[in-house]
Amino acid sequence: MLPIVLLSVGIVSSWSLVLWPRYTFPLTWIAIVLTLDPVNHERGKPSVMGWPQRGDWRPVVSLALGALICGWFWEMWNDGANPKWEYSVVPFDFLHVFEMPLLGVWDTFRSVWRYSWRTSF
Repeated sequence: MLPIVLLSVGIVSSWSLVLWPRYTFPLTWIAIVLTLDPVNHERGKPSVMGWPQRGDWRPVVSLALGALICGWFWEMWNDGANPKWEYSVVPFDFLHVFEMPLLGVWDTFRSVWRYSWRTSF
């Protein structure tokens, strides 16, 4: 049941990006994961949602902690660099961790999960 729900949400998210990009641009970063992770799960390949369903949270926690550690060092080194990345996402440009808006930290999780299933697809 869960794979079908996530796949449906992923497809709807992808189409909403085409139809209403101005309002749904934050879905850009998660729509493909929601669409393809259930496919991996159904094919018996490693998937982010498959591990917790089997009661094994270690890969999910490991990926999340790895993402936070890498993101921390990336932002720490970026903060003192010249030139450096400067992030500006207008509705979410508050509460910064170094140069990154706090909501942008979510992107580190999304990136790690996306790369984890990309190697399995």
